[in-house]
Amino acid sequence: MEISKKEWEKQVEKKEWYYLVESHGSKITKGILANTYNFFRPLDENGEFEMFSTGYNSKNLFKDLIKAEKRARYLNKLYFKLFKHQPFLKEELLSSNLNKLLEIEKSITNQLLEYPNFDGVDFCDVSAGGIQIRGHHKEINGYTYGNQPTIKYDFSNYKECISDFIEMWKHQDNEESVNSQKKFIEQGKKYGWD
Repeated sequence: MEISKKEWEKQVEKKEWYYLVESHGSKITKGILANTYNFFRPLDENGEFEMFSTGYNSKNLFKDLIKAEKRARYLNKLYFKLFKHQPFLKEELLSSNLNKLLEIEKSITNQLLEYPNFDGVDFCDVSAGGIQIRGHHKEINGYTYGNQPTIKYDFSNYKECISDFIEMWKHQDNEESVNSQKKFIEQGKKYGWD
């Protein structure tokens, strides 16, 4: 719900709104429109105002709790139920390419069934010219594993990326490569990542 600056000023601190906070699952919080345009000031669990205001996504601001709950269910399904690992993609990019991404995940998983340490993939957009496919290895906790093929935004190379990922995994899912990655992570934690 996009609100004009003039309408915003009329609504500031006049009524409670429902807002979906998108982090580790969409959680509905109550609050008010803050004095600063396009900022939301949430209430804590005791009904007191938080000391901060936060920028907001207009798609996640509701007057009606039922509509907020419907959107929360949709986002939770999109980000936390359809894929094995949460995708790190903007909603529009994810929803408009959902079927292709699910196809990629399924194809890779099916072709790596004989690799017991393979623990799925996730998709990430870090402005690297496309969407990266990142692997998860059962012996590497908290970090992705292996090279990350990049799917172009138009998906013209997605089949090539599936093949590249599978080939990479088959080459790198071995004791020597896994131990090397573990040492690299240990050194990064100990001395920093620079």
